[in-house]
Amino acid sequence: MSRKPSKSKLNIYSYEDFRAYLKDLVQELKDLKPDLTMRKIADLAGFGSPSYLKMIIDGKRKLSEESFLSLCEVFTIKDKEKTFLHTLVNFNQCKDPDSKKDYLKLLNDLRPRVTFSK
Repeated sequence: MSRKPSKSKLNIYSYEDFRAYLKDLVQELKDLKPDLTMRKIADLAGFGSPSYLKMIIDGKRKLSEESFLSLCEVFTIKDKEKTFLHTLVNFNQCKDPDSKKDYLKLLNDLRPRVTFSK
C-alpha cells in the first residue's frame, strides 16, 4: 500500500493520553478505509513487527523517537499537532514527577485557546 491515510478529523488537543489518541486515530482511518489494517500501518511506518503498533497502544511498549517520527509521517501529523503529540508522548512515558509537571504545563500552553464573542 503506497498511499498514506488521509488527514484525521480528531481533535488531538482534547487527549491526555497519546495511546488513546493513536487508538482512535487507527479506528477512524479503518472506518474510512476498511482495507487499512494495523499490520499495513505498521508496514508503512517501517516497523519490524506487525504487532508493534498494537503493543504501543496497549502500553506494552514505549514509543521511541524514531517510531514517533514514522507514525507522524504515516498519519500526516505536522506542525503544532506534531509538537503537541510529541509533548504528550513525553508526558505519558515520563516517570519523574517534576518532569511530568513540566510536560503538563507545556501541554496546557500548547493547547489552543478558545475565545468567545458576544
